[in-house]
Amino acid sequence: MGAWLILPFSGLEMILLFAGLYTVAKRCSRDCEWITVREDEVQTVVFTGKNKTTNSFSRHWVKLRLEEQDKWYTSQLLIGSHGRFVEIGTQLAHNDKRELFRELNDCLKTKSLAG
Repeated sequence: MGAWLILPFSGLEMILLFAGLYTVAKRCSRDCEWITVREDEVQTVVFTGKNKTTNSFSRHWVKLRLEEQDKWYTSQLLIGSHGRFVEIGTQLAHNDKRELFRELNDCLKTKSLAG
């Protein structure tokens, strides 16, 4: 007899669930990172919501650091030089950060980007 009360509340629950998923998807769709490696420069551009942060480093001096934490904390992938480091790959899983670290290291070790 009280089953008719379930329908309005389940409908309300679905509306709230949809609104939450829509809000998260809309916000996260704008978040991205670009890493550009040129002959003499490495540039990172990070878009977080409506904010844009750009960092440039000399390719000759740039260093990569992968700081691995214990099992409760995520690792950090840092790029920078002369004591100024920024975190990249913040949305990546630990194994993906390792892969990005290897690929960027290989890219930075090559003398020329052509070919």
